[in-house]
Amino acid sequence: MNPVQMTPAPPVFTEAPVTEAFPFNPQPVPDTEYEFVQLPTGEIRAIPKSAIRQASVTATQDGPAKVAAEPEPEEEFYVHLADGQVLRVKKSDTPIGAGTNAFFGHWQIGNKVFVVTGIFPVEVEVKE
Repeated sequence: MNPVQMTPAPPVFTEAPVTEAFPFNPQPVPDTEYEFVQLPTGEIRAIPKSAIRQASVTATQDGPAKVAAEPEPEEEFYVHLADGQVLRVKKSDTPIGAGTNAFFGHWQIGNKVFVVTGIFPVEVEVKE
């Protein structure tokens, strides 16, 4: 059997196809301005600007306000360097130990790095 004979003949239309006509009736565009917001999930939404309000990040109580305690002053130390310099630094700035060759660590000034030979407290408060 010949494959050309197996293909069906294209349909022949004697009348025009029926199409449903829809009237063009666009909805009126509101005068609303939108702000595009990205949610934590990654989704982006258009929110009317009139619906956006300021909200506080945290909630507060109606009770009496507490007086914040004054922060304690940070303890200070003398840092002795191998070249003879003695620096007065805060505890948060003291170097950490770097092994057996530099037990107290290193201190960099400009382009030079010095071995720290000792770290001593400025003053010790004895609490009773």
